[in-house]
Amino acid sequence: WRVYPGRKLPLIEEHLERMSYGCLFFGWPFKKNEAKSILSQTLPAISANIHARLRLTLMVHGQEKSENTTFLTQWQPLPPTISSLQRQGVKLMLASWAKCSNSPLLQFKTTCFLENNLALKQARQNGYYEALFLNEKGEITEGCISNIFFVKDQAIVTPSLDSGLLPGITRGKIINILFQKGIRVKEHPVFLKELFYFKAAFLTNAIIEVMPIIQIGDIKYPIWSQCAWLRKLYRDAIGI
Repeated sequence: WRVYPGRKLPLIEEHLERMSYGCLFFGWPFKKNEAKSILSQTLPAISANIHARLRLTLMVHGQEKSENTTFLTQWQPLPPTISSLQRQGVKLMLASWAKCSNSPLLQFKTTCFLENNLALKQARQNGYYEALFLNEKGEITEGCISNIFFVKDQAIVTPSLDSGLLPGITRGKIINILFQKGIRVKEHPVFLKELFYFKAAFLTNAIIEVMPIIQIGDIKYPIWSQCAWLRKLYRDAIGI
């Protein structure tokens, strides 16, 4: 989560619903009220005048039977660089390996995150903000920590879930906002060669909200003129 000044924590129900769905898939017990309780206990420790990153992790105990679970919270202040990056835009590289589109793990946010962390580390070491994954069919899927959108003509294009990507909470919110504003959103497979034909691109997640992309590999993009507008609509939609 992104915690906003005043200890505002939006989209609690949406995030917990996603966690509950994951637990149902894996056969783990999920106690929603307990999750809300530990979040309430954690928030007072965060200064009321800062932006922060808050992580809620479900710890599962036992090997043959996963009947016991506990929640763990971790938080840290957000770096002030996010605001400047939202104005300046970010560069992406292509990840060195592909993801498997039919992996059931891709639809869940889990701690099984090593390949994403490794790709992100490589990107940062090479001067990029993010790494963009392809799947085994050559379709663009997602970043290590974000979903991606493209601007084409009068529509917004984003990879379909069938390509193998996390259905991000922010991604879903942005799609709904665009739909409400009469902007067509196309969810379908996006191939690497199509990058040359898009007018602009941006990333989304709960921390960065809407982040313009200025470069993917060797392909450069202008900052989409509507990024700040869309970011404001997103904040309005989540009550910030």
